[in-house]
Amino acid sequence: GKPRVSYTVDFLRDHLLDFLDSRGITRATLVGHSMGGAVVLAAGLRRPGLADGLVLVDAAGVAPLPAWMRLGSRALLNRHLLVPLLGLGASFILDNVFVDSAEENRHVRWFRECSMRDAPGWPNLRAFARVSESLCKDVAQRDYSSQFRHVHAPVLALWGDADKLTVLSGVLRRLDGFRRLRTVVLKDCGHMPMVERPDETLYHLRRFLDSPP
Repeated sequence: GKPRVSYTVDFLRDHLLDFLDSRGITRATLVGHSMGGAVVLAAGLRRPGLADGLVLVDAAGVAPLPAWMRLGSRALLNRHLLVPLLGLGASFILDNVFVDSAEENRHVRWFRECSMRDAPGWPNLRAFARVSESLCKDVAQRDYSSQFRHVHAPVLALWGDADKLTVLSGVLRRLDGFRRLRTVVLKDCGHMPMVERPDETLYHLRRFLDSPP
């Protein structure tokens, strides 16, 4: 279920912190991918004593997006426009998320098939568009790089070298702002390493947990 609220990074940050509080979890390693990366960054900054580590996988919020993307998000992210755009252009979008094709990678094939599946009337797509209308506009404006010096926990930055959404060249120089950093770049990988390169992603996550920088 998706409550009818205004979805923002701060809303999801507070939801995450409340979830941990409700279970008495006072220390944790926080792992976030894409928009989730911005959420765990925000959580770590809001509550510095919480994070044993931060794992940022092709994360948003690490560097500013180009001005045309920030301005474009305000103009184009309208739920009534998103539904037909996503319905007609989903396959093209997925082509730009992955490097591997569905024919060569079964995990990519599974993700694509699930993403393209919906009930008559596109109820899941409509719910996704409703959430994205506020959330993606908010994420597009986020840049936490000036606050990285306040993060004392070890950080693993795991990126696909061919990511077209959170482009590697734009984030590398910003990552140096972290005090304790390990950067891993996966070759011939797009925006979703856990789908395209699950074994490598798991290896580096385990290595980080066992031996943080």
